[in-house]
Amino acid sequence: MAKFNKDSVGGTVTVVVLLSLVCSIVVSGAAVALKSKQDEQKALDVQRNILTVAGLMKEDNASVIKDTYNKFIEPRLVRFAKVVILFKPQKRMWKNLIQKQR
Repeated sequence: MAKFNKDSVGGTVTVVVLLSLVCSIVVSGAAVALKSKQDEQKALDVQRNILTVAGLMKEDNASVIKDTYNKFIEPRLVRFAKVVILFKPQKRMWKNLIQKQR
């Protein structure tokens, strides 16, 4: 059985490739594991910005932001082409609007 020569070019390339592979696996695993948390933080940031602009921001606490947002903010869909305001958009409304635009 041949010994592994760490001082040779082949040994150096092997170590670099293995180290790169291990690091890429760790980084991609962390990205996948943290994706849901990142999406949650993005949504919270949007809610925080909406409450700040509306003047309803009381505390910078995640639970308070979610409660205040759900209490005071109602999603609405505005179609600027015909200036139509739809209240509480539903999936079928989205489908109808998309089909009409085509």
